Amino acid sequence: MIRALWDRGEPSPTWLFRRGEFTNPGDPIGPGVLSVLTDGHTQFEPQPKRGDSTGRRLAFAEWLTKPDHPLTSRVFVNRVWYHHFGRGIVESLSNFGKTGVPPTHPELLDWLATSFVENDWSLKWLHRELMNSRAYRQSSQFRPESQSLDRDNRWLSRMPLHRLEAEAVRDSLLAVSSQLDEAEFGTPDEVTVRADGLITSKRTEAGWRRTVYVRQRRKEIPTILETFDLPQMIPNCVVRPNSTVASQALHLLNNGMVREIADDYADTIVQEVPSDRYRQIERVYQTALSRNPTPEETQLALETLDKLTAQWETQLVSAADATKTDSKQTDGDQRPAETRALANFCHIILNSAEFLFVD
Repeated sequence: MIRALWDRGEPSPTWLFRRGEFTNPGDPIGPGVLSVLTDGHTQFEPQPKRGDSTGRRLAFAEWLTKPDHPLTSRVFVNRVWYHHFGRGIVESLSNFGKTGVPPTHPELLDWLATSFVENDWSLKWLHRELMNSRAYRQSSQFRPESQSLDRDNRWLSRMPLHRLEAEAVRDSLLAVSSQLDEAEFGTPDEVTVRADGLITSKRTEAGWRRTVYVRQRRKEIPTILETFDLPQMIPNCVVRPNSTVASQALHLLNNGMVREIADDYADTIVQEVPSDRYRQIERVYQTALSRNPTPEETQLALETLDKLTAQWETQLVSAADATKTDSKQTDGDQRPAETRALANFCHIILNSAEFLFVD
């Protein structure tokens, strides 16, 4: 047997139960919305639109998206604002009522909501409008005057600094290392629960697919996503938590998948720039941080790579001597010391705050 729901055309009668007892029906009632969102008097009477449908759901959808609806466009605009600025104009994203937080800029919210509807509910228009604004394009650099006038940055005296979401962290790691499998659609990628408790997605021939294509189960959330605050699927999550905890740094530092990504990142850089250390450093900064390194950063990177290369050369000589006596001690990695040092440097950049935070 298959349980199914369908529209019969004729709605079942509904009564107001006295004292909530289904055996004690009172007056019949019809479909409607909360009186606080209407004038409280006009009856909600949907008319059938096509076929045998009652038209109730379609009428409700039309009412919900009316240009003069007091909430829909405001809630939508406020949610998009939150994702760009880290805080909504109304901070209580799911509560626009009296118990919610009043908007910091009510006129701005009204104007954005009205213009959003006038532009045919275009998300492209909304994103473009927000990202071209002076508020969005300003620096996040701390200034003493903003500390005294806007300590909590409620008035957006500077661009708030916020960390990438869990999916973006994982996808960014894969993208910069050229290990992002861009194949679309199809069945979700399986995950593996390892003996040590870590949960990882399986690698394809082209790398790893985007996070949106990784299988999601309540008890099998990939560890990197859970570490970076991906909400569980059990409760209703209105706003994601945004934590900064030690487990995040430890994961990026010690996780085997991240180390493998750093190795692939170094191999990609070597293929693009075979032997020029200056250009290799520049390429790492360009791909990971979207900027060129400063002269001081370049000099520090060169000194770091020289030290790491010397350490790897010493270690490889010791490993070669050990292999002569016991062939089982080889690690199978044939990369030279320079590439291994570059992989360590790439790993450092992937662990940097600038890689994880949007400035």
